[in-house]
Amino acid sequence: MNNHSGDEPIDNPENTRQLSSLTRVFYLIGILLGAGALATWLSAPPPMVTSILLKEKPAVTSSLTGLQLGERLAEGGSSDLYLILEYADGDRTETHRTEVIEVATLGNGVLFDIPDNVVELAALQRITVYDEDFFSDDIYDSIDVNLSAPYIGSVYQFEIQHTGPYRNMALALSISAVAALTLAIVFSLRQRAR
Repeated sequence: MNNHSGDEPIDNPENTRQLSSLTRVFYLIGILLGAGALATWLSAPPPMVTSILLKEKPAVTSSLTGLQLGERLAEGGSSDLYLILEYADGDRTETHRTEVIEVATLGNGVLFDIPDNVVELAALQRITVYDEDFFSDDIYDSIDVNLSAPYIGSVYQFEIQHTGPYRNMALALSISAVAALTLAIVFSLRQRAR
């Protein structure tokens, strides 16, 4: 028998049973945490658009041929901007119009709030910026949201803000499941090495 620094023998059947039980417990905990993470992820409501931040496009990449937003706003003093969001609703394309915001300068951006439960992030297709005028509204910019972020149009940069319910909880459960399964594998390998 091998002794380890005066402790109980390494080949003790009692230690082997305890290690085997501990391995099973960690496997079970890992599987349950993984199942919980999957259930949380699958049952979470879809991300919903909560707001859109409209910012001036960086001047280096602007394609306005000399007519920057500041000049455009200086011509009329201010713009009455609003957004039209086009989104899929089953087989149809629906639209949502935001409130009109009077804009003298963009500064750090203009935030357009979207009411709760109106537009799913995955269903959003296009965002169009309009300037409200007395006779007819002018289109300032439009982007296709089916492309990946960053969303940069010809004049503006768009930041779509959305909810992500339960996603952080599912991530934490997944990480815990991986940790528990890793411990179970380590205990299992240790047991086999004896």
